[in-house]
Amino acid sequence: MATGEGYGFPSGHATTAVLVWGGLAWSVRIGRHRQRVAVAAGLALLIGLSRLVLGVHFLVDVLAGFAAAGAVLWLALTRLRTPDRVFGLAAVVAAVGIGTSGLTQNAAAALGIGVGGAIIWRLLGGQSPAATPAGARLTAALGVAVVLTAAGATLAVRPAPLATGLAAAVGTALLLAMPLAGERLAKK
Repeated sequence: MATGEGYGFPSGHATTAVLVWGGLAWSVRIGRHRQRVAVAAGLALLIGLSRLVLGVHFLVDVLAGFAAAGAVLWLALTRLRTPDRVFGLAAVVAAVGIGTSGLTQNAAAALGIGVGGAIIWRLLGGQSPAATPAGARLTAALGVAVVLTAAGATLAVRPAPLATGLAAAVGTALLLAMPLAGERLAKK
């Protein structure tokens, strides 16, 4: 019914679900904190459950993904505290992974995300602009266009790992600069 390539421990989907939804619950200021955490936890649990129902992971794989991501999220929010430090840590971990396991598509993408994110966050002065409703709409539209274009190109071309890393760095930089572009376009 479903197949996968590579290692199954820990579940990458479970890990990513906690990191993405947990990070959004922390960073997005819509609703109350408890509501955001509840939604994030519910979505992460559903994603973890989907891995079990599809039969692509064992329970221990999903739980290990949740635990690893929870530890990283805790480290990012309580110790590193700034996005450029978090991106820097991601780049270091990716570089260690490349050094120990070789250059793969995923490792190159992780390195690109870490390096691109750290550089652009520093260039942006370490902050995103205050959002206006018009700027937020334009930012969302730009974001969807960039993500769909990048995903479509990646699936169509299947680039080499080095090209994947470069595309990930540029894509991350574009996504982080998106709020600035959206606000500037909204002012015009």
